Amino acid sequence: FGAFGQAEYRKDNLSTFANLSLNQTGYERIDYFNFLDSDPDQSTGFQNFLGYTVKAGANYNINQNLNVFVNGGYISKAPGFDNVFHYNNDLYKDVENETIMAVEGGIGYATDWFAINLNGYHTQWANKSIQTSVEDTAGVEYYYNVSGLGALHQGVELDARVIANENLEFNAAIAYAYNRWTNDVSSIVALESDPTQTKKVDTYAKNVKVGDAPMTQVALDLTYRVAHGKRANFYFNPQYIYFSRLFAQFDPEDRGDGDPQPWRLPDYGVLNFHIGYNFRFTDSIVDKMSISLNLFNALDREYITDADDGYDHKSYDAKVYYGRGRNMNCGISFVF
Repeated sequence: FGAFGQAEYRKDNLSTFANLSLNQTGYERIDYFNFLDSDPDQSTGFQNFLGYTVKAGANYNINQNLNVFVNGGYISKAPGFDNVFHYNNDLYKDVENETIMAVEGGIGYATDWFAINLNGYHTQWANKSIQTSVEDTAGVEYYYNVSGLGALHQGVELDARVIANENLEFNAAIAYAYNRWTNDVSSIVALESDPTQTKKVDTYAKNVKVGDAPMTQVALDLTYRVAHGKRANFYFNPQYIYFSRLFAQFDPEDRGDGDPQPWRLPDYGVLNFHIGYNFRFTDSIVDKMSISLNLFNALDREYITDADDGYDHKSYDAKVYYGRGRNMNCGISFVF
């Protein structure tokens, strides 16, 4: 269940808002493969977590073309399903919510033919959880949920639009981020078989780049439209997207003290084309018909979109996932 409330205040050139939300997330794991239907351990029963968000922001229009804004928020987020249950239906102990604190601000300028926006953000994740395992002296493996890991996501984003004339529009955007894990985590776990036995679990992640998301992105596109009478129009939209500073995904608990940064994937760019025709009807049950043709990776570029980091954090031992080669689709849609 959940609840949400928001208040807004506007006067002259100033607009503000504040909101609060509450939610309860419940997880239950039912294992039909490893447990018989008659076994009470087949189901874990529900584990519930109460979360909430607090957000506030303001926008001020300096004049009819220029505005500035700032937003901030705090989120208490239920842990992920995998951080609650182990695959044998055991419940991890002392599972806690993750927390996120974020602030962003920016400035925008817009006219009838030109618009540009610049904003920056700072997001601090805390109490992220990882799973780890420890063996006792008899070789029995026990699984633990270790919390306390933090991550910092911050960056700047710039986008612009130019309307050259009634037929031609240019758009550009660039984003630059600096995402890293902020701390190492050390914990002492007491083994379930003999609580007098304790072992230290270390996670080395401080200042390691966050993987699985490009930290530099550039997008360029133009849209050319031609009207055919009053009810139809044709559009042509080439688009180029460039990705850089993308690091391989990894599990923080698998890293050793002094390990280098995860493998950085090769930078790549993709060129796409979108073509379409829209037609509006009169005196018909169909209001609008749209026909589209989309060509992706037009240059048939070979590139890697994702990777799992290897033991040596190099290209030769990474598990990689290639992007699709040149491909296309077409479609037709109706609005009634």
